[in-house]
Amino acid sequence: MPFRLVGTVDGEELSLLVREGTSLLGASATCDLWIDHPTVSRRHARLTVTGTKVEVVDEGSHNGTYLNGCRIERVEVEPGAKLAFGKVRMVLEEISDLDVILGLEFGRVDGGSRSGTANEQPSTVGFRSMVSVPLELMPVLLSRLEKGQSEFEIAQAVAVALFENLPATRVEVRSPATRALLFEAYRDAEKDHSVTTLTAHGPSTELRVEVLGTRLADTIEPLFAAIASGLRLAGRSDIFSPDTKEEAEKPLRPDPPTIVAAVRRIYDEAERVAQGDVGVLIGGESGTGKEVLARFLHNASPRRDQAFVTLNCAALPNDLLESELFGIEQGVATGVDERPGKFEAAHGGTLFLDEIADMSLETQAKILRVLQEGEVYRLGASVPRPARCRIIAASNRDLTPMRAEGTFREDLYYRIAVWVVEIPALRHRPDDIPNLAAHFLQRAAHRRGIHVRGITEGALIALKGYHWPGNIRQLENEMARAALFLGDGDALDSHRLSSEIVLPRDRDPRGALEERLEHLEKFEILAAFQRCGGNASNVARELGIGRSTLYRRMKALGIDPGSWT
Repeated sequence: MPFRLVGTVDGEELSLLVREGTSLLGASATCDLWIDHPTVSRRHARLTVTGTKVEVVDEGSHNGTYLNGCRIERVEVEPGAKLAFGKVRMVLEEISDLDVILGLEFGRVDGGSRSGTANEQPSTVGFRSMVSVPLELMPVLLSRLEKGQSEFEIAQAVAVALFENLPATRVEVRSPATRALLFEAYRDAEKDHSVTTLTAHGPSTELRVEVLGTRLADTIEPLFAAIASGLRLAGRSDIFSPDTKEEAEKPLRPDPPTIVAAVRRIYDEAERVAQGDVGVLIGGESGTGKEVLARFLHNASPRRDQAFVTLNCAALPNDLLESELFGIEQGVATGVDERPGKFEAAHGGTLFLDEIADMSLETQAKILRVLQEGEVYRLGASVPRPARCRIIAASNRDLTPMRAEGTFREDLYYRIAVWVVEIPALRHRPDDIPNLAAHFLQRAAHRRGIHVRGITEGALIALKGYHWPGNIRQLENEMARAALFLGDGDALDSHRLSSEIVLPRDRDPRGALEERLEHLEKFEILAAFQRCGGNASNVARELGIGRSTLYRRMKALGIDPGSWT
């Protein structure tokens, strides 16, 4: 059974994985458990894990090893024990086997941490490198080929893109004939890191990129074959028809790209809808990404070079909402200055009205008039101003019963809801959770200036099993919070997640026990599927239940059998 020691060194959190067998702890970098601190001896203590038992033996250290404040030479300890190695205080924690295995492994660009578990690979295949870089680079390469740019122009643009998006120490563009250096960019690399060189040859240029590690190089090697093909095609007028019209580059999908078919279809349809001027109504729970889709619609439309203006209709009382929408003339009230409204600001572009269901009937009638006339009267004005824009509205409430009750105008609904789309909640798209969690966690870690090794299997199972009432926004905030408790070189495990995600508690005490038991059952089923490689028969056998019972419980708990079998 694995354990870990958790403490702080010079104000930074340190987590050391203590595996089955014997591990040497000390200040020497050759130790299995490395703590870089002046009060820790080079060979300070030895920890031996045998099943559920942990024995700690002091190795004759200068500053001693302590248990609960008492100096020890040899002692058997249990989880929760408070140990000190010199002045470094740590707590022994028991962890799950699944929190030792990385479910997602992130790449590393910077140097290693000051302390940690020995033999951790500092340079691995990065999640962004495997997914985002080829998706972003290939459209750029093809677009430049279509525009007929020279081989050197393409090679230089590709070199810059690779340098910015990969852990590259150097990029070069040279002339194969003269070996003249045509372009270069470089950054300092850690001395202990191995560097691998990848090369793409064209007729008159040679692109060389040095990346950290070998695993990343092996992964992106096919990308360099495609780049070499592009360099060989550069400048050939027979590839594209002379009548080909230059098209605008397609807008980028949200990062990271979704892998859920239903969400991909939404963005495929949105790309078509964007070409017209029909009104769009986006439904979905709060935090599902309604504004992200609205921005994509704007960027994919002919209005992309004009303004994209947003307004949250639920954030303002009715009188302030109208002044924000329509603007106000100077002198309407004491101390009020002239100010254009959102409709004016969005003239020629797109106006995104979030939570439109919270708007009063009076304001709805005024908006309908602006849409019909293409002009707006500021509050207190007698002369209209042009306000022709596309409306994209969003609501987390169903407008159908509101129309039936008379709290939302039918005529406005049919004006803004020509294309109606519902973004599924995050709990209905669990396959996207690992991608999103990895993206948000790496971004939060980058802002803190630390490297996170990845996310463990235990944490992934907990994340996929949680119901996420706050959807993507809640997941983003959870990863930002988790990054605050991670040290450089740590992996996110289930112990670092909020308690409600690992074992949620219902506010109603009568339902708390039932919900916690259901969540625990779901966690155990998902973990068993992970261990058994998706084999339902083996899962049922391991859990001691029949296969039909397993499927019945999966259905009750909202686990999709098709995603595992």
